[in-house]
Amino acid sequence: MPTNDSSFYELVPYLSSPPTTKNWIITLDEFGSPIFGKQLLVQAGRGTCSIVHWVSPNCESSPGELIKLSPCLGCTAHIPLPPSKKWNADLTLCTLMVSLQCSLILPTTNKRIRCNISVVTSPFTWADIEDGVCLYYSRLDFAPDFSPEDTIEASVIPNHCTPDVSMGWSWMQIVLDAGFPNSIATYAHGIIQDNPSSSRAKAAAIYAVLTISSRTSEVTIYTDSQTAIDGL
Repeated sequence: MPTNDSSFYELVPYLSSPPTTKNWIITLDEFGSPIFGKQLLVQAGRGTCSIVHWVSPNCESSPGELIKLSPCLGCTAHIPLPPSKKWNADLTLCTLMVSLQCSLILPTTNKRIRCNISVVTSPFTWADIEDGVCLYYSRLDFAPDFSPEDTIEASVIPNHCTPDVSMGWSWMQIVLDAGFPNSIATYAHGIIQDNPSSSRAKAAAIYAVLTISSRTSEVTIYTDSQTAIDGL
């Protein structure tokens, strides 16, 4: 029987999976509705991936039934694949671009999509995982595994395009010895208001990094803010 104990049905974040593995994933759209899909292309440097969009029409209307996925026939959220990749994919597929950080791996009965597959089933119902998915999506604490070999770069992004003065902050996790420069494992960003300053924005980025870091981890933070270095 379905249960509302979402902790028992906690799904695994995509970021815990090797970047070369193409998973079935679930995330949420701007209205809080689930988005399902099979990963097709991973843009690790951008923190995004393109997915083949599959839908579960009865997911929210019948949350007690097992999630059954079928190919999306085309929707307004469709984002065409980059031209250089089109030759390697079926142009009739509905494809979306989603955040890697906000994606969870959805267990399904089919690891791969084959031509004769029209329905893919998950062992979960939407009632089983809804609370866990919504909580994961809404919080900043994605708990990435910061090993001693990883470094964090904190930066500030000015934002003068809103009626109220605000400033943006962001940080990115850089993996050392990855074999190529600027290897980004994950990132986060946000906005501060009410008389912001560059020092406050950088302090917010550093605070966000420390908030999601394990207490036992060793974190190296790179910043060009001398105020943060001296004061924090």
